[in-house]
Amino acid sequence: MSSYSEGQIHQLADQMEAAGLTPKHVTKLGQSFELLLNFRRVLDGEATITMVEGVPRDPDSFFRTRKGLWVDDNFRSLVVAKAKTSVTVPAFKYVGLTRDMNDAEIEKMLGDDHLFTETEACALIMDLITKQEGGVEGELLNNGYSNLLYLPSCVVRVDWLADDREWRVNAWRRDGNGGGTPAAGCSLPPTDALSLGTMALGPFDTLSLGPGVISYV
Repeated sequence: MSSYSEGQIHQLADQMEAAGLTPKHVTKLGQSFELLLNFRRVLDGEATITMVEGVPRDPDSFFRTRKGLWVDDNFRSLVVAKAKTSVTVPAFKYVGLTRDMNDAEIEKMLGDDHLFTETEACALIMDLITKQEGGVEGELLNNGYSNLLYLPSCVVRVDWLADDREWRVNAWRRDGNGGGTPAAGCSLPPTDALSLGTMALGPFDTLSLGPGVISYV
């Protein structure tokens, strides 16, 4: 039995509708213990949500081969050409591969709603490799293994090449039959995901808070 009164439930439902939350948002919210826990921390004064003004970046200008970055022509034609300038960096989740897997197996691990749009993929990659300029440690693997992103029309791979001191971004069309993607080694949980293994990224499967971050106090 729920400890919430009928009046509290109706009040919450009315406010969520007023805020523009759809049934899809509510389903995702109900499936994310971590997000609900963060909300509770904010309400209890243990955390704050700080809104950060985004800085628009043009994918066409950013994704050009230069010192520290090599960009495949396929990535520019398949992804950059369709991407729009955005100030929002999408939240994301990632899974580590513990064995060789093909694309169909990897996408099954990522779950529903794992596909990025071209705009989302560009915004995320720009943000992550900017934070890891020079191959420093961060959320992207920088140990020679690949970071994969899945889009409806193609697969994107981001790698750090230590010998050449550059990030490499390329893409290939989906072949329609779950074509293989190489993986090796193993991965540790997300808090230590920079160990071994290819890592696949997908949009975070919870309600997005927009261009903000949760900071603990």
